Amino acid sequence: MDRRFDNDGCAIQQAPSSSGRRGRASSRGGSSSVACSATTTSAPPSSSRSQVENITYRDTLKREGVVLLPRTTDIPRAITELVERVGRRRSSPGPSVRDVLADTDLEALEGGSTGTPESLVQQYFQRKVFPPSDAGKDPIEFSVQLPILSHAIPRTPDGLSRKGISVPVPDLLYGYKFASFAIQQQNYLEDKGYGLQATTYQLYLPFLVVEFKGEGGVLRVATNQCLGGSACCINIIERLNQLVHNCPSAPASLPTLDGAVFSIAMDGNLARLLVSWQREDGGYDTARVRDFAVQEPEQYIAFRAYVLNIIDWGRKQRWQQVCAALDILAEERLREAAAGLKARDPPSPPQRPDSITSGDSGGKRQRNAHPGLGTGSEYGRIGVAL
Repeated sequence: MDRRFDNDGCAIQQAPSSSGRRGRASSRGGSSSVACSATTTSAPPSSSRSQVENITYRDTLKREGVVLLPRTTDIPRAITELVERVGRRRSSPGPSVRDVLADTDLEALEGGSTGTPESLVQQYFQRKVFPPSDAGKDPIEFSVQLPILSHAIPRTPDGLSRKGISVPVPDLLYGYKFASFAIQQQNYLEDKGYGLQATTYQLYLPFLVVEFKGEGGVLRVATNQCLGGSACCINIIERLNQLVHNCPSAPASLPTLDGAVFSIAMDGNLARLLVSWQREDGGYDTARVRDFAVQEPEQYIAFRAYVLNIIDWGRKQRWQQVCAALDILAEERLREAAAGLKARDPPSPPQRPDSITSGDSGGKRQRNAHPGLGTGSEYGRIGVAL
């Protein structure tokens, strides 16, 4: 089914066909819709996705240093601890098993003879699982189907672009909105922080990539998209790490920013949660966290908890780290500006020579004392101290 978009770039609502699952009555259908969030900008998806759909693209990524690890691979302790943190149970109330079983819109996403379009999968989960940001207080927001800026695509150690990585166009990309930064941080970002920007919508330092597929879509392709998108996001956050590391005024005790990025590849039946980080050699590793059969109530509830915990991590701990790093860079920018102004100041005009008088014996000459500062030699010492 073709996807259509309104003037704001949002997917136009389309009614799915209902379908039974595991013997339940199939007469219950439902339509899904989601309003465009005021804090997001969406655009029709890119038509140039043939590269990520290529069966050899995973091999291309591996040659570029972007690797999906085998399940048996040990992952760094810091990543393990982060995954455990976002996997905790939530204290806030959520849907019950009964609620999920009664959700006919979710049931419709299971597909049927006519299939379920990707647009409806995205609309449903955007409405039920991926929360919009609070326009006033929330530092995070997401962009919808906007390409990641080309400067974020990782480069080789010698500075060459990794041309094998397709420009990502995530269905959802969570990061930080420009307006949430403090004024001095905004000034820094406008002056020197273009490399920290992820999209043309002024989304900065993203931490969560989401790719949707509909009936007939291939989850492997969505995973490929997550691999490339996560590498770009890591590249941005590591750029901030490097800026702070090279800052002369950065305290030695400042911890390294958490460079991990989460991603989700999903359709109406399965959601695959991934976590990515940068290796010591500059490459990018991705590990599977868990696959969720979202038509099963318990797994749907667990998946929703993971997503909300990841967004809370981005909103709290990671946001605090980002702000601390930008504060250091913003203060250094002010120091550099002050030093530049001082260097451009014109030199002080020469002082008038003190009057010379003759002594009354032996023709001795002495300088008149400067009022309030003692003798001339004392005034000279004060001048040096200044």
